[in-house]
Amino acid sequence: MTTPEQRTASVLATRDFLKTLAEGKTYEVHGAVRALATGMLLSYPTPTEILLSSLALPEMWGLPEGSPDAS
Repeated sequence: MTTPEQRTASVLATRDFLKTLAEGKTYEVHGAVRALATGMLLSYPTPTEILLSSLALPEMWGLPEGSPDAS
């Protein structure tokens, strides 16, 4: 079973991966892939949104790494 911390880490790592694809600097990426990654990032949750979600739904989302403990 996925823990809230694992879920948060996975979503944030995926966001970083999409940003890498969208920038196309680290790897040679086809323009269509860059465009798709850019489009997906428009609706992808930000670390701040995940932080707020983790405060409202701690059973679903863990605090993002480096966030101050809200307790």
